[in-house]
Amino acid sequence: EFGASYSVVITSDLPSIENGILTIRVGYSGCNAGHSFEFKNRITNSLSEIWLLKLTNDQLCDAYFVEDLAFVLSESILNSDEIVLATPNDERISL
Repeated sequence: EFGASYSVVITSDLPSIENGILTIRVGYSGCNAGHSFEFKNRITNSLSEIWLLKLTNDQLCDAYFVEDLAFVLSESILNSDEIVLATPNDERISL
């Protein structure tokens, strides 16, 4: 459900939603930066669950990269009573 290995890096200001844009910091190992992620969501009743699917396969290199990603959220997500970010580490973060 989350694709290749990565983690969500939680800071005092990220992840966040501002002006309809989700900004999230991710970390992953690999040979190069700029790995591809796809935004995923499901809406049930008044809850929107969102997560990222890492499309770039794991790479056998020791470098570690941290980058901020931004995704425009749909009105249906923004109008939900609750928005929850699911992470590959089984964390659920209310936004």
